[in-house]
Amino acid sequence: MIESLSDSTIYMAYYTIAHKLQGEGNLDGSGVSPCGITPSQLNDDVFNFIFLRGPQPSDAGAPPLAVLEELRAEFEYWYPMDLRVSGKDLIGNHLTMALYNHAAVWKDRPELWPRGYYTNGHLNLNGEKMSKSTGNFLMLEEAVEKFSADATRYALGFAGDTLENANFVTDEANAAVNMLFLEEKFAAEVVAEQKAGRLRKGEMLRMDERLTLEIDRLVLETTANFDAMMQALFLLFCRCLDLFQLFHLFGLLFAFCLISTFVCLHSLSGLLDETPLFLKSSPSSSSFFTSKKNEENCVGLCA
Repeated sequence: MIESLSDSTIYMAYYTIAHKLQGEGNLDGSGVSPCGITPSQLNDDVFNFIFLRGPQPSDAGAPPLAVLEELRAEFEYWYPMDLRVSGKDLIGNHLTMALYNHAAVWKDRPELWPRGYYTNGHLNLNGEKMSKSTGNFLMLEEAVEKFSADATRYALGFAGDTLENANFVTDEANAAVNMLFLEEKFAAEVVAEQKAGRLRKGEMLRMDERLTLEIDRLVLETTANFDAMMQALFLLFCRCLDLFQLFHLFGLLFAFCLISTFVCLHSLSGLLDETPLFLKSSPSSSSFFTSKKNEENCVGLCA
């Protein structure tokens, strides 16, 4: 008999030994066990030894001690589950009962209780409920074939990561295909430029330092959201990182506009005989354009 509410039990513990006890491609158990154990040798004493640190089975037909210790080692290494992913509709039944069962079976070993649950809502497609009858339906394999695995992951990440229903948008997936292509192309071009020795070298400019700090901040934010499984925010910060490509692609235009702004404000300050407020933030900033080096630094902001 198969328990229909198996999520409410501790069957996840079997995952840790299934590859050795049952083996790959042996779903019904009719094949040979990789560790040489037969179904007739399995009883409560065997599983108590593996999962509960029970005594060695004493019956004559018990599996060899070395094999049992190997299975126990697998369980002790892999358990508990770090994360159980499920639907929000199972919070009040399956997932809660699973906690109760783990607490009852391993009452003296709370370190074996589930470490975390991640639940989500249902998935809509382009803002509408998926339904085969209406044709608004997309299988995972079909999405991978149509958009690629990476673009599908990207669109799923933006679909939503809360208990609200997520929304997979095909336009987002299509945009991701183009974005990922340009991302790879941009990286390849930069690597090629570096190998050819055409990238600027030497002392870090002020904008270089600020840009580096901003990238570091975005990396920290991205990592924190990724660890918290907040995929939408994680991808949002990734998009911010992509904006730094604009510095590379439109660097000369940006530098020209920035210099023009500084020159105009500096000229205006001369007419008013007053230093602009934004130049008062640093003791040396009022003489920003007094040296050739600073002017060259400003021109080389995005080089």
